[in-house]
Amino acid sequence: MVICNPLARLKSQVKGIIFDCDGVLFDSRLANIKYYNWAREMHNLPPLTPEEEDYVHMHSVYESFYKILPRSLWDRIEEIRKAINYKELYKYLKMEEGLLELLLFLKNKGIWVAINTNRTNTMLPILYYYNLHIYFYPVVTASMISNSKPHPESVYFILNKWKISSEEVAYIGDSKLDEECARNSNVLFWSYKNRKLKCDMYVPNFWTLKQFLVNNLK
Repeated sequence: MVICNPLARLKSQVKGIIFDCDGVLFDSRLANIKYYNWAREMHNLPPLTPEEEDYVHMHSVYESFYKILPRSLWDRIEEIRKAINYKELYKYLKMEEGLLELLLFLKNKGIWVAINTNRTNTMLPILYYYNLHIYFYPVVTASMISNSKPHPESVYFILNKWKISSEEVAYIGDSKLDEECARNSNVLFWSYKNRKLKCDMYVPNFWTLKQFLVNNLK
């Protein structure tokens, strides 16, 4: 494991870990691209550009639709969303290897585990589909808060539910939004598979993270 800020051990006991969804729990880039291209095709618009693909992978559904649809369609976003059957995209989601084993380990250690995502109504159905809902509390989506990432509101919401301090929490994310959200809320930031982010620790995969925690958690 490559540690951005070299530490022999964790600075403090981690009592809770917050996970981003897209790019962390799941490799969902292809599913996201197909989802938004589906919306574009419905209105005879060309496929997403590479820059737009990057944008929709990180931002909330409303932010993404405002980005990729012409203003004339903005008042029809809810109609467009309802016309897309997201269940048909589940097959394009790929759960990250080692995730289940890590979650079982954290559950057995009594470590809180939450999700902080810019998804809205698709997050819970995905968790139930993959039987992951039993591990996460709370599951915070963009529809539950007034300010989405990188604003710290979502992390504060989680900390309040857990009744623990920010110094006892790590946030695992793969984007600049996650990095900024962690910094804004004063929690540790562990970068997942993205060496370009400023982080307290770089996580190459969940197998490695699990072994690191086995060696470091009391």
